[in-house]
Formats: sequence, structure tokens, C-alpha cells
Amino acid sequence: MAPDPKLEERWILLDECWKKMMALTDGLPNEQFAWRPDEGQWSIDQVLYHLYIAERGSLEYVKKKTSGTNTIPQAGVINELKWQGLKRALVSKKKWKAPAIVANIPPVEDHEELIRDFEDTRKECREYLENLPMNRRTAEVFKHALAGRLNAYRMLDFFIHHFEHHRYQIERIMEAMKKKKDV
Repeated sequence: MAPDPKLEERWILLDECWKKMMALTDGLPNEQFAWRPDEGQWSIDQVLYHLYIAERGSLEYVKKKTSGTNTIPQAGVINELKWQGLKRALVSKKKWKAPAIVANIPPVEDHEELIRDFEDTRKECREYLENLPMNRRTAEVFKHALAGRLNAYRMLDFFIHHFEHHRYQIERIMEAMKKKKDV
């Protein structure tokens, strides 16, 4: 299949998001990835796990939705308007309650395993979308808990903005860690 510039530009941005996140947390001792600022608040690893399960679950949904020969409606203006609303929420630095499907995050046992799983999922997602026919990429193959059905390009846009949104959360956790000093 011929390269898709619209996919490629999104993968470049996602790779940049990943590099920024890894640079932000580079050098942290393992115990600091598990530190939580307060009861009921997430650790850095829990934030990363939330991002991971959002992407893993999205990939699984797209695979299920695009398997077989079923007809999938093409995404249109209404889908785009819903995406724009979701994007506005994500680019704000406001704290949002995660949708229930990805909100209950257990403590992470192995940080390195989480990172490997995340990288493997990204690679698998990239390969899958690159091999997906164009009419499937532009169809309603992704379902967001709040915005509803979107196309594969908007799924990647969601990943980008979701990642950036949670980078601010990790920065807040790290700032709280510095203030605590005994971590």
C-alpha cells in the first residue's frame, strides 16, 4: 500500500510526544514512578498506564470494527464537530474526569514492562493502520467515550492531544514531588 502522508505526519507528532514524555521522566528512580501526590491521585506510572490502555483499547476496537466485510459509515461533518469539541477539552489544562472505561487504574507493578508494552502497541497500531484500506481509515472506525465515532486520523489526533494533556499532569506530579523532597 502506498504511504499515506496524513498518517505519517500524525506518527511523527506521536513520536515527538513520546520522546518529550521519556525526556521529562528520564533519570527518575523507579520508586518515583509509583509515587502519588495524594490519596486518590494517580502516579506517573498510572498516568502512563491510562494512556496505554486508551491506545491499546482503541486499537482493539478498530481491529474488531474493520474485520470482515461489514459496511462502516464514512465520518462526516457531525463527527468532525464532535472531534473539535473533544480537542478543545484536551488542549485546555483543565483537569477532566477520565471516562469510566479507562479511569480505574491499578498501581503499576513493572515500569519497564509498561514502557515495552506501550511501544509494542504503538508499533502494532502503526502497522495495522498503514495496511488499512483508505475507505476504512476515513470511516467511523474509532469510538471515543465522549465524542462518539471518529475516523482513524482523528483517533491518532486524539492520541496526540491526549498525550499532551496528560504530560501536564505528569509535570504537576513531578512538581509536587520536588516540593515533598522526601520522595
